[in-house]
Amino acid sequence: MKKQKMVITPKQARETPGKQDRAQFRELEKAIDHALHDGNMVVTVMGGLNPRVKDQVLNRYQEAGWQVQYTLDQKGGNYFYFQEQRRPIGFR
Repeated sequence: MKKQKMVITPKQARETPGKQDRAQFRELEKAIDHALHDGNMVVTVMGGLNPRVKDQVLNRYQEAGWQVQYTLDQKGGNYFYFQEQRRPIGFR
């Protein structure tokens, strides 16, 4: 009996990054790291951004100690805004 290929579920399609997602994330990560290193806290994203890639950027940079906000702006381009996470007063 021939083994059937498994099909992808809608949840997997939404949540699992594909090759294009990974490539887009790597390019975006390079641009963001370069911008942050130069002191730029706003990084504009031209063109479409897959929601999985946007979520991956938000998660990875938040884990690294940044507060990150993604804003949709049809006129000037969508952008990420980065700010260093601050600890509450008295927190050690």
